[in-house]
Amino acid sequence: MRTISRLLAAVVLLAAPSAFAHDYKAGDIEIGHPWTRATPPAARAGGGYVTLTNHGKTADRLLGGASSASGRVEIHTMAVTDGVMKMRELADGVALPPGETVKLEPGSFHLMLIDLKEPIREGAKIPVTLRFEHAGTVEVELSAGPLGAPAMEHGGHGAQHGQADHAQAGAGGDEAAIEHVLKSIWDSQQAPLGIAPVLIAGDHALAGWEQGERGGRALLRRQGKAWSVVLCGGDELKSADSLIKAGVPAKDAAALTVDLAVAEAKLDPKVVAKFSLFEGVVRMDEEGNHSGHGGKP
Repeated sequence: MRTISRLLAAVVLLAAPSAFAHDYKAGDIEIGHPWTRATPPAARAGGGYVTLTNHGKTADRLLGGASSASGRVEIHTMAVTDGVMKMRELADGVALPPGETVKLEPGSFHLMLIDLKEPIREGAKIPVTLRFEHAGTVEVELSAGPLGAPAMEHGGHGAQHGQADHAQAGAGGDEAAIEHVLKSIWDSQQAPLGIAPVLIAGDHALAGWEQGERGGRALLRRQGKAWSVVLCGGDELKSADSLIKAGVPAKDAAALTVDLAVAEAKLDPKVVAKFSLFEGVVRMDEEGNHSGHGGKP
C-alpha cells in the first residue's frame, strides 16, 4: 500500500509542471501568463494579453494567430493621431528583439479576438494559436478573468485588483457593457480605472472616469447591442449643446446633462474635480473601434 502511495505521489509530481504551468515556449520565445477578460453578452470582440520574452540571439516577430473561439485573431495597437484616438491592426505583427521582453497588455499592443462565437465567460480557457516568424506556431490558452479585470495573477489565479468593484458589472446589462468597454481601453494593473457615474438615455451614455490624478468624461453610443466610445472630454460633455453636436438627440442630451448633474452632486467633490482636468474633446476613430477599443486618455 505504501509503495502504491509513493508511486501515485511520483506521478503527481511529474505531471504537475504541465498540468499547472501557465508558461509556454516556441523556439527561443517564452510565452508567459496568457489571459483575457470575460465579455458582456453582446460583445463582438475580446482582448488577449501575454508576455513574450525572446531568449535567442536573433530577432523574431509575432505575426498573428487563430482561435476556434473567434472568426479571426489580429494584433492591434493604440495611438493618438491628430487628436483622434485610433486602434489599428499591426499587419506586420510585433517585433521581438533578442534578449528583450514585450508585453501585450491593455492600452498597448494586444491580441483582438474578433467575431466571437460566444461570450467569454470568467474562468474559461480560450484556445489561441500564436504564429511567430521564426519560432513557428504554438497553442496557448488564455485564462479568462472577471469582466473588466485589469490583470491576472500568473495566467488565471484571479484578478489582482478590483474583483469586488466588478461584482455588479458581472451581472450584465448596459452599465456592465459600458464599464467593460472603458476598462478594456484604459484600465491597467499599474493604473486601475475607476468609473462612476454611468448614465444612459436612449442609445447614448455618459460616464465619468478617474485614473490616479487624472479624470474625464466619455460619451458612448450603442449600435445594435454593442457600445463604443464616441468622445472623451472634460466639462464640455456637461453641455447639452455639445452632446447634440456630437449626434445625441436633443431629448436624450437634455436628460443626460440633468442626470449627470444629479449623479455627480452625490460624488466626492475631489473626484468630480478630476473630471474637469481633461482638456478639450477627443473624438474616437470609428473605423478602428472594435467593441469599444481606442487609446489612452
